[in-house]
Amino acid sequence: MKAASDHIEIYPLPENPVEYFCGIFEEGSSLTHALLKDRKEEAERERKRVLDSYALLAYLKKEDKYEKVKTLLGSKGAVLLMNEINLGECFYILARQRGWTGGVFRSNHPSQPAIIKRSNTFRDVIEAAKIKAAHALSYADCFAVQTAGKKTPPSLPGTRSSKKRKSW
Repeated sequence: MKAASDHIEIYPLPENPVEYFCGIFEEGSSLTHALLKDRKEEAERERKRVLDSYALLAYLKKEDKYEKVKTLLGSKGAVLLMNEINLGECFYILARQRGWTGGVFRSNHPSQPAIIKRSNTFRDVIEAAKIKAAHALSYADCFAVQTAGKKTPPSLPGTRSSKKRKSW
């Protein structure tokens, strides 16, 4: 089939269509390559989890639902992200409860994945502010949402923030 100026021309299929059409798209972009790239990116996104302040504090203080965070921290191949605003929130909460010397936390356990700190640009701050303007969340939670790269975030099931988000 071929589009002509004011009509469409239809041609019969060649005797061996596979051989005839083989390589027809060599000069253009590969749909297979694009699909494989999309699948790789999706798998990478599924490995990544964003921790908010509530999740990390629940884990550190062994509060309600901390086992879910513990399982995530122990899962092989997990990539854990946390916005620096949420980390700061954890530090000040722990410091108020334990003092500055007891408020610091880190893991030296080699099998535990590191939490990757995400810094903010001015654009990130504005995106978090837009989320805050549209939803009933704490400002720090808005940074967790923004870090997840979504308008409505995934979160650990059973945490305080996931309960809030169900009503969106």
